[in-house]
Amino acid sequence: MDVRDHMTRNPVTVSPTDSLRKAWLLMRQARLRRLPVLDDKRVIGIVTDRDIWERCPAGIVDGSHADSAYLMDHLRVMGVMSLQPVTVAPTTSVVEAASLLRTSKVGALLIVEAGECIGIVTKGDLIDALIEMARDAAGTAARLSASQS
Repeated sequence: MDVRDHMTRNPVTVSPTDSLRKAWLLMRQARLRRLPVLDDKRVIGIVTDRDIWERCPAGIVDGSHADSAYLMDHLRVMGVMSLQPVTVAPTTSVVEAASLLRTSKVGALLIVEAGECIGIVTKGDLIDALIEMARDAAGTAARLSASQS
């Protein structure tokens, strides 16, 4: 089973020059925690809600700072994004992707094909895939056991 079977295709993305307000609103509206950062379809980073919270001055994101709106409009994604996100091919196995996610200590992998981001797979997606694989294996084992009885 490959990650292409469990990824979110055509993920919502931002550019490095987009405002933090745009990235934040996209995340909130689409109920996402991370966005690939693309420069002309090429992956250059990833921005997460945690990046924004941790790398912005206090009070900016929650609106408690007097100039929050102004600053969120003028700060850029490139200032808070994480560089060199972990990427895999769509043919990467679910098990290999889960292992990579675990060792790299990130919450998602970007799926790249021919130099373009075609999807994203999260921890939750991979857990669901592994559960499905385990159930399939258990069902196969039960059928084999029953046929041998």
